[in-house]
Amino acid sequence: MNAVITEEISPPISRSSLPLRAMTRVTWLQHRSLILGVLGLFGALAVYVVFNSDAVHAIYAQYVLHKCSAPVASNIRTCIGITPRIQASSDTLTLVNIAVQVVPVVVGMFIGAPLIAREFESGTYRFTWTQGMPRTLWLTLKIALLAFAVIVPACLLGLLAGGYNNPFNAIGLANRWQIAQFDMTGLTLPAWTLLGLALGTFVGALVKRTVSAMAVTGAVIGGCIVAVFWKLDYLLLSIGVRVTTISPEGLNYGALNMGAETSGTGFGRYGANISTQPVGSWLVNGWYTGPNGGRLSSHATHQLIIRALENSKRQIVWLAQHHYAYWVSYQPANRYWIFQSVEVAVLVGLSVVLAWGTSTLIRRRA
Repeated sequence: MNAVITEEISPPISRSSLPLRAMTRVTWLQHRSLILGVLGLFGALAVYVVFNSDAVHAIYAQYVLHKCSAPVASNIRTCIGITPRIQASSDTLTLVNIAVQVVPVVVGMFIGAPLIAREFESGTYRFTWTQGMPRTLWLTLKIALLAFAVIVPACLLGLLAGGYNNPFNAIGLANRWQIAQFDMTGLTLPAWTLLGLALGTFVGALVKRTVSAMAVTGAVIGGCIVAVFWKLDYLLLSIGVRVTTISPEGLNYGALNMGAETSGTGFGRYGANISTQPVGSWLVNGWYTGPNGGRLSSHATHQLIIRALENSKRQIVWLAQHHYAYWVSYQPANRYWIFQSVEVAVLVGLSVVLAWGTSTLIRRRA
C-alpha cells in the first residue's frame, strides 16, 4: 500500500501586504524628531496668535459695544481712545502673517527634503526598497502619513490666524483679499504646506544630498510665495472681473491709494472705499476715460487731475462737465471662496504632479 503525502502550498505573500500600522511606526521612528520639531513650531505660532488674538478681540468688543463704526457726539471721546489701540497692533498683525507664511518653507526644508535625500545619501535605500514593499507604495504611504501630520495643524493654524485678522478687517485696517491673508487661511495654508512637503520630497529625490536639497527647497518654495505675493495672486484675482463707473474720491488716481473708510460698503485693493459695491468687494484696477471713451495713460491722468484741481473746487463736477469718467474693475465679495477653492485646487494639483515625479525618479534612479 502506497501512501501519498500531500503538502499544502501557502499562497505567495503579497509585496504590498506590510501593515499600515507597521509603516506608520517606521515613519514615526525615522522622522519623529523632525515631526516633533515642526509641530512644536506650529504650537508656538498658535500660542502666539491666540495670545495676541485675545487682546485684540477684547478691544474690538469695546469698539462694537460703543458703536464706534458710526461715531456720534455721545461716543466719540470713547472711540478716539479705542481705535488707536487696535491700530497699534498692526505691527503684530504683519508679524503674524509673515510667520505663518514661513510654515510651508519649514515643512518643505526639514521634513520633505530629507525624506528621500537621506535614503540616497546614507545608502539605506538598498535595504529599504528590498523588504517586500514596492518603492512606489512605500513613497505613497510615507507622504500620506507625513502630509496628515502637518496638514491638520496647518489647517488649525490658518483658522486661528483668520480669527486674529477679523477685527482688523472689520474696521478697515486690513482686508481678507490681501495676499498675506488670502494665502494663509484654513484652506490655503494646508495646501501650501502640502506643496512644500511634495516639493521638498521631489528635490530630495533629484539632488540626493540632504543639505543641498534643503537649500534648494527653501529657495524654490520661498520664491513661489514671493512670486504669488508679487504678481500671481493679482493675476488670479484679475480673472472675470466686473467693471463699473464710479465717482473718484479726492481725485487721487481714483482713490486707489486712499485709506479705507469704516462707513463704506466695500474696500479696494489698497483699502480704497467703493461705496457702490457690495461689502467685501475687491478693487482690482481703476482708470480714467476721456470724452471719446478712450482710456487715459498714467501721464494723461496726472495732467487731468492737475487741470481739475486748478479749474474747480468741485473736481468731480468739473470732470463730469468735461465728459471724463472713472472706471473700476472689481471682484464681488461672493467670489471670495471660489477663488480660495481655485488656488487650493492648483496647489494640490502641483503637489500631485511633484509626487508623481518623485515616484518616477526613485524607480529610475535607484
